[in-house]
Amino acid sequence: MDTETDPADIIVKQEIYDEVIAAIEKLPDTYRDVCLLKYVNSMKEGEIAAILDISESNVGVRIHRAKQMIRNALKEENIYV
Repeated sequence: MDTETDPADIIVKQEIYDEVIAAIEKLPDTYRDVCLLKYVNSMKEGEIAAILDISESNVGVRIHRAKQMIRNALKEENIYV
């Protein structure tokens, strides 16, 4: 059986996705907004900057910091090693 179509793999990927989304939702507004726009709505940094009325470099900084926060939250939950 192809591992990409293995139902167990699909379930595990969905569970991990759900955990990541839960971690994003717990972020402070400043970081949650950019993550949702980038990763859930698939927007580019320029689009996010225009929507939030901040610079693209600020978007990049917020995304970087948010990733660190998400990584730490997932480590605490023993989801990310």
